[in-house]
This record gives sequence, structure tokens and C-alpha cells, in this order.
Amino acid sequence: MAFAGIRFWANGWIHDLYIAPEFHFSWFGLDFIRPLPGIGMYVVFGTMIAAAIAITFGWRYRLAAVTFFVLFTYVELIDKATYLNHYYFVSVMAFLLCFVPANGRFSLDALSGRIRCHTVPRFMIGAFLLQIGMVYFFAGVAKLNPDWLFDAQPMRIWLPARADFPLIGRLFHYDFTAYFFSWFGAIYDLTIPFFLLWGLTRRYAYLAVIAFHVMTWALFQIGVFPWVMIFLTLVFFPASTHEAFWSRFSSTERVRIPRFNAEKNRTNTISYLALSLFCLHFVVQIALPLRSHLLTEDLFWTETGYRFSWRVMLIEKAGAITFRVTDAESGRSSIVNNSEWLTQLQETQMSTQPDMILQFASHLAGQYRERGIVHPQVFAESYATLNGSGSQRFIRQDIDLLTISTATPREHWLEKRLSTASR
Repeated sequence: MAFAGIRFWANGWIHDLYIAPEFHFSWFGLDFIRPLPGIGMYVVFGTMIAAAIAITFGWRYRLAAVTFFVLFTYVELIDKATYLNHYYFVSVMAFLLCFVPANGRFSLDALSGRIRCHTVPRFMIGAFLLQIGMVYFFAGVAKLNPDWLFDAQPMRIWLPARADFPLIGRLFHYDFTAYFFSWFGAIYDLTIPFFLLWGLTRRYAYLAVIAFHVMTWALFQIGVFPWVMIFLTLVFFPASTHEAFWSRFSSTERVRIPRFNAEKNRTNTISYLALSLFCLHFVVQIALPLRSHLLTEDLFWTETGYRFSWRVMLIEKAGAITFRVTDAESGRSSIVNNSEWLTQLQETQMSTQPDMILQFASHLAGQYRERGIVHPQVFAESYATLNGSGSQRFIRQDIDLLTISTATPREHWLEKRLSTASR
């Protein structure tokens, strides 16, 4: 994550994503979270990078872990347009790190005597195993849908575009390759946590993890997420494996320092608190992926409950939208130039996500009221395509978007997705 932060800085993404936009798509109830003015966002990223490095070497670990979690999550809450599953995953893992003594061994804190910890409660290790396992498993469950299994979508769109891939690229033109990737991906996600937990298959499963994520990284260029998963998955190996590895770099036998009873009692109290928080955390982590199955019948189209549910690289969806603002009193209308307020990334993300469309419509109403239109109405001419199905109308063009609330079922103001047979 230190590397990722440096990458953001070097590519100018801090300015492009958080400073340049005039408008940000805030999260529900979190409108007060805004980017810092001036050089503030650079200070945030600089501090976040320093905290990531401190976590890496185990220096002032607890302070570094809390600092990284707070700042990284703050950055991700600034704009909904920048949401990615793997950023959410980093926030979740950073949260867990705040409560465990990950600096107990092989750290500058341990070397300096600042912390004396040779064992941790088993549930602390189990929390990371469960979190990583849930990401894989729910990602696999999400793939059990007709588009993925029976139409090999969106693999049939993505793979031919990478036909220049060395050695096997020419195979990407064939449908059977897309079906193989789709079915293998689903089976891999559903089973890999269990193979990692089983000692007899763990080593082979980890080789599969490396191969899977390196291939994903090479094909789809999705940043640091594959490397995050490759290295985090090492937590599935027992302590003896890590001890054997690190002992190669130590010429002296470690001296175990006994704990005093007072420290033991204090540690137990903290452990119970962490256990309680972890239990609550995992209740939420189970509920969020399951909620979408209760909220909508056409998840990919309406996206109700789509976020925070580990639906990783599951669809290919694109759209185009034009807003028309009408003065209800005079009847005069004007077409909105979206780029006046939005960056290209924001407009691309907004065009297929209903909640963001409503947010921007509300923003437009406020802007036009400042221009003297007392009773504006906002309509949308919107089209979307999903998994190569062809473009169709997305938003009902006869509905004033200002009359729609976040509680209004999306089926009431979105056009119904046409079936393949209908098209």
C-alpha cells in the first residue's frame, strides 16, 4: 500500500481524483466528508504512505495502523466514483490490523523492547483467515449467475481484446476459452479457501493463488490487488512455516521473554474487546453480500446492493447520459454539459449507477436555482449496455428525477432490462 500511495502521487491521481473535481459523489449520510483544501490531500497521502511503511517494519505499529486505516478510509469516502472492491478490501483489512499485535515479532517495536508478545489468541489469526476466505467465497457465489456461467460474459468481451497476450493470446478468440476462464474462476473462488485451510493441499493451493493472481494482473491490469492477495494469503500457513523461513536470516536463537501477570490480564481484556468487535464486524460482512439477494431481481441492471458484496470483475457495463433541465414555470429547457461539473471518470461511473445519477440531478437543480430558475425539473436521456447485450434505454425519460428519492424502488424509474429473446 506504500507503493500504491506513491503510484497515486507519481501519476497525478491525487490532483485528478480529489482536488480537480468541482463536485464529488458523496456516500449516503456522509456529505460532510470533503477533500482537504490546498496541499491538504498531499499531506494526507504523504502521511498514509509513511504509516504504511511504519506498519511494514513494525515501528510504532499501533499508531501507524490506526493512522493508515483512518486516512485510507477517509480518502475512499470522498467520492463514490473511485470505489473499487479492492480498495474496500484494504480498508477492511486495515481495520482488523488495528486490533492485533502484528508487531509482536520480526519488528522494530519488538527489537527495541517496546512490545513483548510471542503468542496471540487464535481468533486473531482466524479473523484474517475468515475475512480472506469470505472475499473468495462470496466472489464465487456472485459468479453463479446465467451471464457468467452460460454466456461466459463478460469474458467473451474481455479476452478477445487481449489476443496479443504472449503464447496463449490467439486462444482468446474462441468461445471455449471464455467458458473455461468463467467456470474455472467460479470454481477457484468457491473452493480455494478450503484448500488453503487443509494442510495436505495448502502448498498446492498457494501455488494456484500465485498463478491465478499473476494471470489476472497480466491480463486485466487491476493495480496492486493481485499482489495484496498473494502476500496476504501467506497468513494461512502455520506459525512453524514462518518461523522456519525467518530463522534462515538469524544466526542466534531468540530469547523468549516471559510476560508479567499484569500484562497478561491487560492483554486478555484487550483480546475480549477485539473478539467482540470482530464478531460484530463479521455479522456485517456476511449481511452486506447477502442483502442484494433480497433487494432486487435484476442486480446487474439496477445495482441495488451491488457494492460491498465482493462482486469482483463480474460485469461489463457502459452507458451514456444527457440531462435536460426544464423551468417548470416557463417550460424552457436546456441541455446540460456534464463535463462542466464532472471529470471523465465521474461521468463514466455515474452513467450506469442509478444512485449517482440521482445525486447529480440534485446537484444540477441546485446549480440552476442559483442561476434564477426557481422550480427546475431534471430529466435524463440515458442508455446502457450490459455484458454485450446491446444498448437500451436506462432511465425513464418522462420522469423528473427530482421527484425520486433514495427510498424509491429503482424498478419504478429505471427501464426494465430486455431479455436476450426480446432483443
